[in-house]
Amino acid sequence: MAALALVALAVGYCLDKNPSCAAWAANGECDGENAQSLKTLCAHSCRTCELECKDLHADCPEWAKAGECEKNADHMLTACPTSCGICTPECRDQHPDCNGWRESGACEQNPSYMVVNCPIACAICERTAVDLDDSCPNWAKDGGCFENPGAVLRACGNSCDLETCTDKNSTQCEIWGEEQCAANAGAMLRECPHTCGMCRQVCKDKHESCAAWAAAGECTKNAASMRVLCSSSCLICAQMELALTSDPPKDEM
Repeated sequence: MAALALVALAVGYCLDKNPSCAAWAANGECDGENAQSLKTLCAHSCRTCELECKDLHADCPEWAKAGECEKNADHMLTACPTSCGICTPECRDQHPDCNGWRESGACEQNPSYMVVNCPIACAICERTAVDLDDSCPNWAKDGGCFENPGAVLRACGNSCDLETCTDKNSTQCEIWGEEQCAANAGAMLRECPHTCGMCRQVCKDKHESCAAWAAAGECTKNAASMRVLCSSSCLICAQMELALTSDPPKDEM
């Protein structure tokens, strides 16, 4: 197996949403009768977006809001993968006072600033298994997650279908310690994913009905809960990504 070319500081990750995507792609399904749905369900395996991805235009969120992801899918999924929900951007709080502002109620009182500049503090983002190598879907399909967990499972948490980002027994994981993550990778990376650093803070929808709720106007009608539960469909992720890649944040809200 070639050396892993890990993503160091990716803006976002193009992730398959089903562990069978690599097999479907190998069978030609990306160009078959289900091609349209697989473009979004299996965005990585079907090469809808690159492993490292981001919106390519500042107007992407507005275009997505106008329905262009559906009206002009071929262009939009390539040019605006985050706004169209197939690219999952990594999060970071941009100010050292984010946690303090959250405690003072700023996430609710000043959401337009806080959700893009303090997305982790405001629970917009959550720890999620991602793929760090372009070959992850195929390695997983070929059994690498179990045959070579120290390399494949470590780099391909999404394709290897890592079921949780929380240590299953935090006390025992602390006793075993980080050194066991490499020495006993097959067990440790699944039993103690938090201790072993398997997941990244990313911005994505947290419920499968988010797209439908957003289409029904819930991002406006029920903004407070939707921006946390459905941050991708409500375009919070795209706005956050734009803030991260544009000018440095202001020091004050």
